[in-house]
Amino acid sequence: MSDIEIRGHTYRIGVMSARTQLHVARRLSSLPISLIIGASTDGAMSDAVIAKARDSGFDADDIKLTLPKLLPALSLKSLGMLSDTDCNFVVDSCLVLCHRKISDNAPWAPIFNASIGQLMYQDIDLEVMLELTVRVLQENLGSFFGGNQPTGLSAP
Repeated sequence: MSDIEIRGHTYRIGVMSARTQLHVARRLSSLPISLIIGASTDGAMSDAVIAKARDSGFDADDIKLTLPKLLPALSLKSLGMLSDTDCNFVVDSCLVLCHRKISDNAPWAPIFNASIGQLMYQDIDLEVMLELTVRVLQENLGSFFGGNQPTGLSAP
């Protein structure tokens, strides 16, 4: 698990089960989102990942410097290649792992209700939702797509 801050809110990212990782990875394996997942969680990208980004049609002049601003657009472009059902499966599988810190004295609260497919906070817009999705993918599938080793998991 790791904690991240987005727009003044602290989120905790959980660990995806191996079975869910399998189903998410197989949906994403042929998409250019693998270049996003392959970026480290601090935004650093290897030269190979940058080359793959350019080969995939992303025309940013300097991907290294603009990655934080590009992540939502890149992930939206990539997720747009999926069917609605597959896109919902990937995003929902990621959001269900995210919890938000309400206060120091309160427990972490889930941000997504899977049974009704609804975000629990109105201030979570598309950009925040995509950033959380990408961060969950980086944490849980990063090593599979050539990025950092996911937190809490060991390599085979």
